[in-house]
Amino acid sequence: MPGPARVFVSHSSHDGDLTNALCGRLQCADSQCEPVCQALVDNTALVPGKEWPKQIHEFMAKCHAGVILLTEHALASAWVLKEATILAWRASIDESFHLFVVQGPGVTNARIADERFGPLLLDSIQKILLCQGCHPTDDDIEHAARRIRETIGCRPVADTPFDRLVGGLADLFGKVGDHTLLRVAEKVRVGASAWRPDRDRRTQYVEEIARRIVCESLGHYKGIDELVDDLSSTTPVETLKQILAIAAPRWVDLAAAGRLPQLATKPQRAAIINGSCVAEFTADMYVKRAHPLSNKYRVIQAGGGFAGDPADHYTREICALVRKRENRTDADDAIIAYLNRRNQSLYVLLPPPLLPDEALGRLLNRFPRLSFILWSGEKLEDSDSHGDIDRLVPEVDLELEERELDSYRDAQAIIRNMEEEGWGRR
Repeated sequence: MPGPARVFVSHSSHDGDLTNALCGRLQCADSQCEPVCQALVDNTALVPGKEWPKQIHEFMAKCHAGVILLTEHALASAWVLKEATILAWRASIDESFHLFVVQGPGVTNARIADERFGPLLLDSIQKILLCQGCHPTDDDIEHAARRIRETIGCRPVADTPFDRLVGGLADLFGKVGDHTLLRVAEKVRVGASAWRPDRDRRTQYVEEIARRIVCESLGHYKGIDELVDDLSSTTPVETLKQILAIAAPRWVDLAAAGRLPQLATKPQRAAIINGSCVAEFTADMYVKRAHPLSNKYRVIQAGGGFAGDPADHYTREICALVRKRENRTDADDAIIAYLNRRNQSLYVLLPPPLLPDEALGRLLNRFPRLSFILWSGEKLEDSDSHGDIDRLVPEVDLELEERELDSYRDAQAIIRNMEEEGWGRR
């Protein structure tokens, strides 16, 4: 039997009493004395001794619904903004995910749009007005909780990204030798897990490994290359490639990457990113992080160094890249028409310098089904002239980016060596 629907509640620490009251009503029992929802909230559900930000990332991956308790305090909270971004990302990639904005006293739609929450497009999310007065009453809180319970139902109906990741890794790690899996689990997990009669040890190891990856950590491994090296002794090459593809993007901050899927719903379908290795590595990692366990989405890089009109230059570049990728011989006009009738699945990376607003606007109008990633160089562009374009914040840490690229290349080298030595035929 499936358990109750898991509901993550994002809130400010200054609203503890209000949060506890809402969570208590969310978790009330039904007529069969079964809990309707399980509230995941950082002041009650965290495990002592573990890094709490990583646990919160796990909560947001495991939940079937999310609630943003948007009060005056929450509007000023950087952490609530991060959680709201990740929850909005969940809603943008998962049609079964329910997201609610519970607006507290003094919080209006205009204030949400004006604050840092504006780019999340919360005006399209289900809103519940907590109350019109200064202090929510018990009836106000019960009304909000009842609206949430009735919308999501009593039982989850779909897998979460966490469930899918665990399932995908379970399939892959089923091909890893027992002793290798034990060694990896000991390095990745934190402490020994409690024995569970409904799970064999191998399944528990796989779940622990998946949790660490979801929580943006590889435990005692310093890099993805060390994990691949440990696995290489008993794991087929193709399986290693798939594990690398899933695990490599875990270093990317999900609050930044989570903005990418939402671009398709905006008039200005462009975001600005910084970094040193964006073209060869970082843009691809951001897209993989934004679309976990999907091979549908791709980044194509347009070349710079143009003279003349930049919008026309990048139009020719995009058409040439699509012709090459898909082995087409059509003229540019036909390629543009083709791109404008297909589903959005391509991100176009434009190198520095950033395009002038007028040229970018023409490019966006010309390709209404493409999303654009603008690379601003090592520093994240902070110019008011691009105020309508999303900035992927927090910005890329250049030292971390370089370290992760080196580790990724070392992991690829290990796999290439295995292929040259014929290990893939095992």
